Amino acid sequence: MIKKSLITASIILAVTLTMGLSGCGDASGEANTKAPVILTITDLNANDPFQADVYNLKEDEVQCTVRVNPIDANPDTTSFYMDVLLKGYEISYYRKDTGSRVPETFTGNLSSVCSLNGTTTFPIIICRASQKEMPPLQDLCDPGYDQETGLFEIHTACRVVIWGDTFAGEEVVSKPAQMTVNFACQWLTE
Repeated sequence: MIKKSLITASIILAVTLTMGLSGCGDASGEANTKAPVILTITDLNANDPFQADVYNLKEDEVQCTVRVNPIDANPDTTSFYMDVLLKGYEISYYRKDTGSRVPETFTGNLSSVCSLNGTTTFPIIICRASQKEMPPLQDLCDPGYDQETGLFEIHTACRVVIWGDTFAGEEVVSKPAQMTVNFACQWLTE
């Protein structure tokens, strides 16, 4: 009886070990589809904070600069197939003050090209007009303060991610970049 249990346990262990080791390879082929380039956001709004005016129901946009670099810096391994067609971006917010309510996350479309070892600059919308008509931004004008915190301004970190495809068809996504976006009903200017 003990002998049968040991044999059964040995067989189960051998099958488990064989299945585990065979899973260590790249069965899905994912390693072969990784883009050979890195997409980096190098600048958002000239690295300045953005003061968004909620009273003026218009879309707020800033200039975004991205760079494409090869992962392998060997010049013999690069080609124009590594240029990136930029297709879209995502905007999300995090509070920097004591509140937690933020404008909704959204995505936007792009149609721009960034050459390998080059940069390109284009406008992106960081706050849609429709977001200004919904809480928590709407609260800054009516009733005149953030109902969660009682503050007259909302201070956020705006997170930006850009994505696209190389000319060879491999997806590329940037690491997130952040900029400060402060919201008020109206900013006083002198």
